[in-house]
This record gives sequence, C-alpha cells and structure tokens, in this order.
Amino acid sequence: MHFGSSEEIGPTWDRWIQEWLPDSGWTIDPTRPNYEWYQNHNVPPELLLTFLCTPVVKIQLAWDD
Repeated sequence: MHFGSSEEIGPTWDRWIQEWLPDSGWTIDPTRPNYEWYQNHNVPPELLLTFLCTPVVKIQLAWDD
C-alpha cells in the first residue's frame, strides 16, 4: 500500500520490489503487468491510498520437487 500523493509512488514501488519481495519466497510473474488501484478520490493528498499490485509466483526450490 502507498499512502499519499501518486507523484510519490515510485519510491514505494522500489522498496516493495527491492527490499521485501526478494526474501518473501515469491518472484514477479513477468507474464502479467503491475497495476495501481487508486482509492479515495477528491481528498487531500495525505489521505490518498493506493494499492500496489504485483502478480507473483511461488519460487520453486530444488528440494520442493
């Protein structure tokens, strides 16, 4: 989730992709696009909420086979 102006979404995407995702056991599914789901229209920027949606797939480890 991102709270605030959509102009400041870039760093939130970067943190999600670079910091959380690598250790999660999941990886990005390159066959499907990312998207942003905007909530709260017509409110002050500090009250805006955006869901950042990344399609992912479970990482298969060698011993999971």
